[in-house]
Amino acid sequence: MDSLLFSLAVGGNSLEPLSWEQTGLGLWASEVVTVQPSLRSDDHDVETKRLMRERVISHAKSTPPKPLPLPDLSDTLDTLEKMSPIEGDKEKVAAFIENVKSFRTGVGEKLHNILKEKANQEKGWLSDLWGEMYNGIRLPAPGFVSFGIKVTSDDWCCESKMAHAVLATCEYHQKETEQKPSAMNQAESLFNNHKPGRGSDHLKPCKTGPEQHIVVFSKGQIYKIQIANREGSLISHARLAEQLETLQEASDQRQETTDLTPLTAVGRDQCAELQQQFASTEANKKLIGTIDDAFCCVCFDATPNAGSVNRQLLAGDGYNRWFDKTLQFIQLPKERIGVTIEHTPADATAWFPLFKYINDTSKLERPSNSAIFPEPEQLIPEIEPLILKPEIEKARKSFEDAISDIELKDIVIEGVSRQAIKDCEVSPDAFYQMVFQVAVGKAGYQHPPVYESVSMSKFKYGRTEGLRSRSPESIALIDALNNTGLSDKEKRACLIKAVNAHSAGLKKCKDGEGIHRHLFALEKTGDALYQEQKDSRKPELFTDPVYLELIKKNTLSTSCVAGPDINRFVFGPVEDDGFGIAYYPTAEALRITVSWKIENRNRAQEFVEELTLSAKELFRLLGIERRKSHNSMSFV
Repeated sequence: MDSLLFSLAVGGNSLEPLSWEQTGLGLWASEVVTVQPSLRSDDHDVETKRLMRERVISHAKSTPPKPLPLPDLSDTLDTLEKMSPIEGDKEKVAAFIENVKSFRTGVGEKLHNILKEKANQEKGWLSDLWGEMYNGIRLPAPGFVSFGIKVTSDDWCCESKMAHAVLATCEYHQKETEQKPSAMNQAESLFNNHKPGRGSDHLKPCKTGPEQHIVVFSKGQIYKIQIANREGSLISHARLAEQLETLQEASDQRQETTDLTPLTAVGRDQCAELQQQFASTEANKKLIGTIDDAFCCVCFDATPNAGSVNRQLLAGDGYNRWFDKTLQFIQLPKERIGVTIEHTPADATAWFPLFKYINDTSKLERPSNSAIFPEPEQLIPEIEPLILKPEIEKARKSFEDAISDIELKDIVIEGVSRQAIKDCEVSPDAFYQMVFQVAVGKAGYQHPPVYESVSMSKFKYGRTEGLRSRSPESIALIDALNNTGLSDKEKRACLIKAVNAHSAGLKKCKDGEGIHRHLFALEKTGDALYQEQKDSRKPELFTDPVYLELIKKNTLSTSCVAGPDINRFVFGPVEDDGFGIAYYPTAEALRITVSWKIENRNRAQEFVEELTLSAKELFRLLGIERRKSHNSMSFV
């Protein structure tokens, strides 16, 4: 399996408040917004316009993003060669070094020159290849591509949080499509549908313009709710809240229908086949078109606690979802709101301005609206009972089995002060990454490959770079910690070397000087070239077992998002024997959601138990006392 294809490049290492350079969204540059609580309803339009206007002014003052730089081929191959393991099969390592050399003096330069030509084009050398990669993934979206975030704050004043989230998103979407700033890059693709096809998918934009609607999935039923009329006026908050409550609760009298979640929840080729069968009637074709046109979906599970918060965010319980939609709002217990994001068009940081806007406007009292809006319209599918329905239920069983194979656990390590780490001249992210590597070593892994997503969105059409966090310095640290003959001073020196090496690699990735995406682009360019020439040969470098271990295996797949608008973050594991590590730290705590396959449960339980102990040990070596001794873990 080409694990690179399925590594979640979600967060991009966002440990500080996001500047324009970090989000890559010129529209939102230098934004600092303070919203006064409980503004009068007649001030709402003025305030929302002010928020959007400030963003436009910031955009006008911003420097357009630079193109993503193409790394030097020699630098990439030099770095790759230095990553070769010191220990291990000497013959394999020697063969790897020889394959790097052959690629350098052979076809490598030819492929690199093709990338040079692409670098001078509008979208640069990576964007199209990266999009093709996502569209080519054949695995199911839930658990493999999508990720979940909990976005509500405890200080929201509005009565119906879901109604507010939907209306704020509609405002945001309307203003975004009106302004169409040239530097938005990922933001212009947020509201989309990832439509399945045989062999490759494609993005289909949601409907734009003043008339907007959402689609609600509730207890197996599908409804359309008109949100904005022809003049662009939004439905009142009270009216929308009433409609959503009705659809969520009054289900007993509804017509029995077949839940359509499986049409988007299984392997993408199978989704394409199911959707083609389903759309064979005009009524069903129109139904899918209505879902595609909606700028978001709202999902109500059959019970308030459908599995757990993490399971609701990751995939739900097999019902009431549409995973082709890039934005699904999920009703969580206690009126909390989460989102399930389809990852193809954009990374998590591109969504941050929306989440911020939703939270900033939560204290505004929305104006009343006398405009007449239609009642919710139920969308009733036509299901052939002897052919299509059994296929849908078979797909549902496959989906449920795949999701039930994933387990998740939340870990909150209190007292891990970000400022205290910085005061030691140590990068907090480098510290967290060393905690992960030390803990996984104590869980019985022998220096496994580690993938970390790093944002390159400060560049035009930039997405993420992949930092290979395992390094000779981190390996030396782990070995030192296991050496009882070394003093704390010597162990601390190893820790400092490891975090400094990590920080240097992180900086190179952020500056567009990483090697992961460059090697990916070289390989995919070669694949296309050889296919065109009807040549099945592939450079031996890309099939070398050491190369595959160093670059494509992701035993630990890690990604960070952080900010006041992020309260939970979750995605699935990449490898059967590995972990998905979603971390979302605060100023005083390291919050982590770890995912793994059931077959890896024993090692996973050891790993999560070692996380707190490893953080405590590294804090001690830095000479920092944790401000609290409490930590919490919850199994979900």
